[in-house]
Amino acid sequence: MIYIEDLTKKTSQKEQSEIGRKLLLRGLQTEYGITQIPEIFFAEFGKPFFKSHPQIHFNISHCQKAVACILSHNEVGIDVESINPFDKDLAEYISNDEELKWILNHHDPALAFTILWTKKESYCKLIGQGLNNRKDIQEILQIGSSFFQTIINKAGGYVLTSCSI
Repeated sequence: MIYIEDLTKKTSQKEQSEIGRKLLLRGLQTEYGITQIPEIFFAEFGKPFFKSHPQIHFNISHCQKAVACILSHNEVGIDVESINPFDKDLAEYISNDEELKWILNHHDPALAFTILWTKKESYCKLIGQGLNNRKDIQEILQIGSSFFQTIINKAGGYVLTSCSI
């Protein structure tokens, strides 16, 4: 289940993190009847997990426009990003040829780029690994079989993508 809070005013990263914890607690209460957040541990590349509840998988993401949290019985990753002006150099850096063609031919390249980026980030968060080099970034979606769910909130100015196996 995905929990989202739109941010209508400028918030600090600390405030965004607090909102993420509140969303996590809401999800734990709603989905599992857990009334306090268990101690959170972190894997090598920062993927959070509960030692006391290994059957509960979760992930949190935030940007200036929204905060999101996902909970599941399966491994999950989530990313939310503000839709920013299109940067062709950055698109060329993170995209393989097919992805770049899709972005450049899209009616809204900034939106297309943000969709692609959130897919790559959510996948990395799902597998609990970072992006180490340009080749990793360009090839990330060609690996494995994953399920993506993307939510586009143009009015809110963000894209959210979750990834699960």
